[in-house]
Amino acid sequence: MKVVGLVLFLLQSLFVFGQSWPRTERWEETICSFEEMDQKTPPSQNSVLSVGSSSLANWNSFIKRDLAPLPIIPRGFGGSTINDVVAYADRVVFPYKPQAILLYEGDNDINAGLSPIVVADKFRQFFELVHDELPGTCIYVISVKPSLARWHLWPTMKELNGLLALESARDDLVTYIDAASILIGENGMPRSDLFCEDQLHLNPAGYKEWAKIIRPVLMNGRGSL
Repeated sequence: MKVVGLVLFLLQSLFVFGQSWPRTERWEETICSFEEMDQKTPPSQNSVLSVGSSSLANWNSFIKRDLAPLPIIPRGFGGSTINDVVAYADRVVFPYKPQAILLYEGDNDINAGLSPIVVADKFRQFFELVHDELPGTCIYVISVKPSLARWHLWPTMKELNGLLALESARDDLVTYIDAASILIGENGMPRSDLFCEDQLHLNPAGYKEWAKIIRPVLMNGRGSL
């Protein structure tokens, strides 16, 4: 067993070698702005914390409407990676003491050249941090979405989604939400009517489709959200 463990460690090290995450310091100003907002208007605890990259950041202004009556704390910061969420967890996750966390990352991670196994391992690290600091808090992982702008990366993103689904299946407090399939049209390509002109970010119609999938999962989650 020790030999097998050593082999797995060496294989993982090979995946990690030569791969680097974007600098987390670039988000300091954004995180400070969240903290200033919290000082002026402290959000209620036991809410659903929405945290992740631009796919959630662009939803910040109307996610409360789309997921009503769930109490949402919108803290998406566009362009982020799962490594950024881990780095700032003590400032953008733990202080809210959320009952549940809605998480979207992986899109920018794969685009930055990180391998699915490295990204999935960072998700696992985040799960462990939350379990240690906020025992009993449920985590809902939104699948990485397909988009025409990054269609060439979709096979790799699908691989990451598969790993995230497996990680979630191993953890009673983590739920994987397939919010990707609904964005694919009958032609097997992302539906352009659900995306902004950049064909990367969802438009309001796209978020309504997401809400159809995400809201029921949260409403039917463990406990009374």
